[in-house]
This record gives sequence, structure tokens and C-alpha cells, in this order.
Amino acid sequence: PLLPWLVDLASISPPLRRNVVPGDTVSLRCNISYHVEITWIKQPTDESPALLLTAHIGNDGKLFIKKQLSPRFTAQVSERSIMLTVGNVTAADCGLYYCLGKTEQNLLLGHGVALTGKEAQGAPNMILLVNKIITLFHNHVGEIS
Repeated sequence: PLLPWLVDLASISPPLRRNVVPGDTVSLRCNISYHVEITWIKQPTDESPALLLTAHIGNDGKLFIKKQLSPRFTAQVSERSIMLTVGNVTAADCGLYYCLGKTEQNLLLGHGVALTGKEAQGAPNMILLVNKIITLFHNHVGEIS
């Protein structure tokens, strides 16, 4: 079935890598303007993507968090975008993180960041990742709209 969004595939680039150790706090910058609703997702190796946080800037200029998977995932405004902070990192937090911007007709896919431990694994296939993201959004359209 056709989905109501087009994904900006031109924005796909190889993810940056950041090594983390348990207990770290790490902040991930999104390269999409905060003028659209931003959703942060995590793609663990060999698993389905998970929605971590959805946020936008309200008319009053304040950050509004619409959905938050865990209190360890927080958001803040930085450099005209919505940054994700992961507190008290665990081994389970390793994976590929992406921010998505949702407009009326499009999904904008931001640059990815791979959080890795000592035994870094390869990043997921980018085309498979995009297909999983579209499926995830299609399945959760009511939660994100």
C-alpha cells in the first residue's frame, strides 16, 4: 500500500560512530530544524526500530515532548534543533540512532549516529533501515500524527 509520506532519501549518509561505556551520558544532535516535529528512533542490530521520543516546539517557544519511551531519553533544544540525550547508557543502548522530521507530506531522515561499545558491529543496511522506518511510522501513525 502507498504511504502518505515521501522519505527524503538524499539525506541518507553513513552514520557517525560514537564509542560509549556503561554509565555514560551521551547527547546526539539532529540536523533537522526544530520547525517540524522531531522523532528520535533507535535501530538495534538485527531488530526492529524503536520510537524513543517525539517532540516539537510549541507556539510559545517551549519544548513539548509528545512521546517518551523512558525517562533516560530526554530532549533539549540546541542549535535550532531537538537534541536527544541518553542518560546512564547500558549495553542495550548500542545501535543506530536517527532523528526524523515529519512535515505534512514528507519524512526527513537526519544523519545517523551509531553508539557502539568495545565490540562495534556494522551498521544496518541503509535501504532496509528506511523500509523499517516507513513500516514503523505506518504502524504508529495515530501516535505520531
